[in-house]
Amino acid sequence: MKNVVEMNTTLSLKDENKAKKPESKRNSFFELYRFLFAMWVVWYHGFFTFKSQYFDDGYLAVEFFFLLSGFFFLKSIEKYKDSSYMRGLFKMVWSKIKPLGLAFLVGVVFVIWQRVLEGQSVLFGYLWYIPIMLLAFVVIYTLHRVLKSKLSFIISLIAIVIISYLILYLPIVEKLGVARGFGAVSMGVLLSYIPKIELKIGKLNFNWIITALVFVAVVYLAYIPKADLTYEYILIFALMPTLIYFTSTLKVQSKFLNFLGSLSFGLYAYQCILRVIRMLYSLPQFGLFLILICLILADKCLKLMRKQYLKNFKLQKA
Repeated sequence: MKNVVEMNTTLSLKDENKAKKPESKRNSFFELYRFLFAMWVVWYHGFFTFKSQYFDDGYLAVEFFFLLSGFFFLKSIEKYKDSSYMRGLFKMVWSKIKPLGLAFLVGVVFVIWQRVLEGQSVLFGYLWYIPIMLLAFVVIYTLHRVLKSKLSFIISLIAIVIISYLILYLPIVEKLGVARGFGAVSMGVLLSYIPKIELKIGKLNFNWIITALVFVAVVYLAYIPKADLTYEYILIFALMPTLIYFTSTLKVQSKFLNFLGSLSFGLYAYQCILRVIRMLYSLPQFGLFLILICLILADKCLKLMRKQYLKNFKLQKA
């Protein structure tokens, strides 16, 4: 009888925890995009099994990550609106850093190692986009708190977009090209203000058709060698924002796609280890790619083990 009571108590606790934890409503296609664009970066850095002139502008993949982060940013900081500015700022920054976990810490260590081997000052190497993204979040969060008018906030974001990309393409200050991160994140925030529309005729949902066509267009322009900056402008200012917007109007939940998305940051961060290995040893690209896969799988296993441990710990404590 005692065992039955304990079993019922455990089941009740599980049901209660499940009810308290809201399911993610983010479209699983976004997780697929994160995975594919991370793979694009791996290709660009030369850690794929082979490399060619195609898909040879992987820095544009980072542009997509900036846009996507900005698109979800305002919604993510709504929970801090009742906190003081500094408290909300700290919580916001920590909420962005914490999920990066072990992969980020390991990546930073190997970036420092790589810079020491090269005899250069310590920067963030492949992880450069993390501090730029955090700085952009701080600026946008501050503007959102200070500017009471939505119109003023939107105008300020438009100004950031224009200035950021002017810096990127002006020869005099092109070395400050990392500032484009501010522009792309701001563009993503602006995109989130556009009301969701559903283009349907009977059972035919044109949002799906538009999403599929735009995705194909993005892949095609990413694939072909770039003759000039025109293709970049089309990707950054038209196709990528359109893809994010119309994908956000769809409802797709897939555990497999969510799993792929969970590997994306590992794909990005653990390249920092590969860069040091490549500097110290002569290994074929296939060997480097195999090491990357092993590192990602090990990272995933550690996360699952930690999650299971915490789950068991909470049940025992209850």
